[in-house]
Amino acid sequence: MAFITWSNEYSVNIKEIDRQHQFLINIINKMHELVMTDAGDAANRSDIRRVFAKLADYTDYHFRTEEELFKTHNYPGFKIHKQQHNELVLQILELQRRFLKNEVSITQEIFNFLKKWLLNHILISDKEYTVFLNAKGVF
Repeated sequence: MAFITWSNEYSVNIKEIDRQHQFLINIINKMHELVMTDAGDAANRSDIRRVFAKLADYTDYHFRTEEELFKTHNYPGFKIHKQQHNELVLQILELQRRFLKNEVSITQEIFNFLKKWLLNHILISDKEYTVFLNAKGVF
């Protein structure tokens, strides 16, 4: 069973952003699946490293997509939203760095953090721009 299941409640009514959110959820689910098997196995750890890198890269890509929409349409909450993006990217990169140096294992606590942050970000912060961007014709 998936760690995070997409729900229409998470939709921001912008097709590309919803697709990207679903993809982020899929990456977290893949990482969760790998960790829940045998995280001590060297091959498995290598797979986890690859998925972690994909999560970091795709998160950056997704945030740049949102930020381009904000700039294009002069979204008034751009600075605050970008700061939230920056904070998450720093947290993910720090977790990734520590994982690569074997300073931390990927635990359920980390997955709970990722789930909480992503879903809260979508349901609170991202929902704030929905009406604004929809009014600008972005769907």
